[in-house]
Amino acid sequence: MKLHSTACPMALLLVLACSREPRELKQGMEAFQRQDYAAAMALWRPLAEKGVGRAQLSLAEMFARGDGVPRNMAEAAKWYRLAAEQGVLKAQVQMAWMCAQGEAVGKDPAEAARFYRLAAAQGSALAQYNLAVMLDRGEGVARDAAEALKYYTLAADQGDPNAQYLAGWFYARGEGGRKDPAKAVALLTKAAGQGVAGAQSLLGWMYEAGEGVPADPAQAVTWYRKAAEKGDPLAEGQMGALCASGTGVAKDPAQAVKWYRQASEHGNAAAQAALGWMLERGEGAGKDPAEALKWTRKAAESGNADAQCHLGALLARGAGLRKDAAEAIQWYRKAADQGLAQAQALLGSAFLAGEGVPKNPQEAYVWFLLAKAGGDASSAPFVERLERELPPGAVAEGQKRAAESWRKRS
Repeated sequence: MKLHSTACPMALLLVLACSREPRELKQGMEAFQRQDYAAAMALWRPLAEKGVGRAQLSLAEMFARGDGVPRNMAEAAKWYRLAAEQGVLKAQVQMAWMCAQGEAVGKDPAEAARFYRLAAAQGSALAQYNLAVMLDRGEGVARDAAEALKYYTLAADQGDPNAQYLAGWFYARGEGGRKDPAKAVALLTKAAGQGVAGAQSLLGWMYEAGEGVPADPAQAVTWYRKAAEKGDPLAEGQMGALCASGTGVAKDPAQAVKWYRQASEHGNAAAQAALGWMLERGEGAGKDPAEALKWTRKAAESGNADAQCHLGALLARGAGLRKDAAEAIQWYRKAADQGLAQAQALLGSAFLAGEGVPKNPQEAYVWFLLAKAGGDASSAPFVERLERELPPGAVAEGQKRAAESWRKRS
């Protein structure tokens, strides 16, 4: 998510209330429209210097564009600020953007948020959205999810598609308020219909999971595909998973590899891990141990626990060109520390056999206990065996260590 910017230069759209504003304003506009910029400047500057907000805005935009004067953003900022402080909506929005970006003024997120808040109160959807983003990130203001949702919703109600997407995301997660999957789906559908890839991807997940709507794998595929075709990494990865399993679409390992590869190239760690598995096994593409190792390592380095465990297994076996039992242990441990039971069981086996580490049955016992508690059924026989073989004191110490580790992780 990012701040929307106002176009700079901004279009001159002055609505003149002639009965309440100096006639020179209208005369200046007439001169401006016939491109007599010197006359427009001569009419508007005296008004601007007297504090007429719309004249200040007009001057700011002339300096921002370089209409009849050398382009001068510092001078433009001066007049935008004066107009903004008097409540001129467009000046508030522009000044907020300039403060947020550091354009011709010192970068000042707090001041940007102040001007966006003023403009949001006047009903600017752009300001409402950008203020929501700042509240969501905690930029220039204390992070406040409830306030962020409020402003996303206000902008969404005015049809802003990105605000609809992010308000939908908040309702889907229960961020900033009560979780409301049905409201999330309604908002995401509006944003997805306007082509927002993130909304299409999340809407696909809602249909896949049956959140806010009845589960509908085919509809999930429809929305995932739309987002994936725009290059959304999460949707690409989900398309890979659905093609691999044949959920909502015909099972097609080659298509799965295609989507996983695209998602992998866009940095989706889960897709990189899945692609590594498929390339190792030769599913959907020829077996390629080197490529399997490459993508598995990328995912592992991004912190994906499954990939860390798989990388450890590849290195332990020597698949993908080289064998390295010591490095395998490092990756098993990273995955095990994230609570992955399979990695904990593999660490237990390594300590029991002395592969990549000194043989240590008591350490093996601790890891097998953790793996068993995490649901790894294959660890149960090892736990029983080691409880028979280890001294009672070692068993008690191992159980104490495993319990402490489990509590910390929980």
